[in-house]
Amino acid sequence: MITRPLLLAAALLAATVTASAQTRNDAIGAPVLRANVTVSSDLVRIGDVIDNAGTSGQIAIYRAPDLGTTGSLPVAQLLTALSAHQVIGVDTRGLREISVTRLARTLEIREIELAIARALERRNGLGDAQNISVHL
Repeated sequence: MITRPLLLAAALLAATVTASAQTRNDAIGAPVLRANVTVSSDLVRIGDVIDNAGTSGQIAIYRAPDLGTTGSLPVAQLLTALSAHQVIGVDTRGLREISVTRLARTLEIREIELAIARALERRNGLGDAQNISVHL
């Protein structure tokens, strides 16, 4: 008779300890500002400038600099934009501005000509891309 309540109590205690440990491990850290950001798209998102942004990470907040250039963003202005999306309590680590770089790469003319030839390959009676001559 006593065995059953003891087993039930032990099971409840084990479940409580396990749930408590999972809660501590699953906790998301406080949002932290990054000093240098690199983006490849034309938009800067919250997740690009903040570590631990959570579900807000995909929200676009700024237009990215021109291809291959770097711009600076004042932290005060950034915090205003973040608070508009309910991202608060950001650890700025004492930064006054952050650097945002937009990735780019230079294409050689031959690469562009080859890409056009591949796009035209076997269309309208054209042959293989290697037999198509494109001049820019």
